[in-house]
Order: sequence, then C-alpha cells, then structure tokens
Amino acid sequence: MKRIASWHKRFDIESEIEYLGTTNEVDHRFRITRVESTSPYDPEEDECTITIDKHTVVGYMDYLVDPSHEEMEMMKEILNEQHICHK
Repeated sequence: MKRIASWHKRFDIESEIEYLGTTNEVDHRFRITRVESTSPYDPEEDECTITIDKHTVVGYMDYLVDPSHEEMEMMKEILNEQHICHK
C-alpha cells in the first residue's frame, strides 16, 4: 500500500510512503521516498518504524530524518485503514 504526502520545508517536498508490514504485533515498517520539487538530486530513501500499543502510536524510530507531521499523519492513516491503530 502506497500513499503520497505533500509538504513544505524550505521547499516543496513530495513523499511516497509505502507500508512494508510488521515483524511483530507492535512495530510497523514504512518506506519513505522524498522528492524535492526543484532539486536536481535523486530522491531520498528512508524508513520509519512506528510502534503501536493498544491501537495507539506510542513511538517511532527513523533512520535518516524525523518524519514530518504530514508523513506521520499519512502513516497513521494507513494503519487506521488496516485497523491497526486509531488515528
């Protein structure tokens, strides 16, 4: 399952977010591909693991960059659609 979150830092960014699944019942992995709208550089690949307890997000672990508010909301929306957490 993939979604697109658009947001702005100092420039417009579009993030493709893909749910990769879970290795246990509480940790859920996502791939995030970020593209700057005016950048000549290749997209930035990142991953984020969200920890769920009793259908609520209790934490996350990123690999390169903290996810933006928009990216977190999109990941929560994906988990909500999968009936894993409440948004």
